[in-house]
Amino acid sequence: MIGFWDLRKGSTPVEKSVIEQSHNDPVYDIYWIQSRTGSEFTSVSTDGYIFWWDTRKLGSGPMDKMKLQGEDGTCYGGTSLEYRTDAGATRFLIGTEQGTMMAVERKAKKDQESQKSIKSMYGVESGRHHGPVYSVERNPLFPKFILTVGDWACNIWNEDIKTPIMSSPYDPAYLTCGAWSPTRPGVFFTTKKDGVMDVWDYYFKQTEPVVAFKMGEQPLTTLGVQSLGRMIATGAQDGSCTVLQLCPSLAEPTSNEKPAITGMFDREMNREKNLQTRLLAQRRAQELKKKKKYRLRGRSSETAKAHRG
Repeated sequence: MIGFWDLRKGSTPVEKSVIEQSHNDPVYDIYWIQSRTGSEFTSVSTDGYIFWWDTRKLGSGPMDKMKLQGEDGTCYGGTSLEYRTDAGATRFLIGTEQGTMMAVERKAKKDQESQKSIKSMYGVESGRHHGPVYSVERNPLFPKFILTVGDWACNIWNEDIKTPIMSSPYDPAYLTCGAWSPTRPGVFFTTKKDGVMDVWDYYFKQTEPVVAFKMGEQPLTTLGVQSLGRMIATGAQDGSCTVLQLCPSLAEPTSNEKPAITGMFDREMNREKNLQTRLLAQRRAQELKKKKKYRLRGRSSETAKAHRG
């Protein structure tokens, strides 16, 4: 079910959806979306659907919905969601239960049914996580680059390439959440089931986190970063919340950081593009080789029949 609270009106929801017109599985993520009224949002669930809602009409069900089904008929469960207007007011990124990521586009039309489609699938052929994607987030300063967290590692993607351009080493503990720093383009944070929050600074090193904070014995499940990048809050499985103040070096960018991170991401993107081009050429060569073999077999069988005749 979906509930909408107005804290000025008490501790109970002022509107909520009905079970019969809600998701059939748990709702894993929700996001406010751009609208004239400021009352619309979207949700994803492992039931294989993305719903679009209006808080003023929760009781009447979603105003729109779409089944997360690929071209091959595979139905994907949604476990995380990302929406940003500067990356496209009609585009939604969804992390899936199957370890992949997809880009969904929805164009609403007045007095007509909206146009909805899956524009891109990421990690289908290679690079997928070995478990559900629990976080998907665009880089605040470079929206084309996307962070995903799932299984024992995190990946960085470019939205124009279907495989990750960078990946962290596998960690002994399972990762549960991740988020970029809003002020430093090369810094992001991840939480883990062993109660540790890792801080990654790709401007300094890419092979291991620069800092690891042990919050406690409870598994960490979520985190949020202040808009100024100086405070970070983590949530644990027992319902507790811890707020940390980061040192200035993790919140304040240097003059050379932005071009350096841009150069690193572009270099890795070009490397992955070249690798994909090479793999595509190898596949085409193998297909041509198979076709030639079939043709030769066909000719040999025809020649043998002619001799017998």
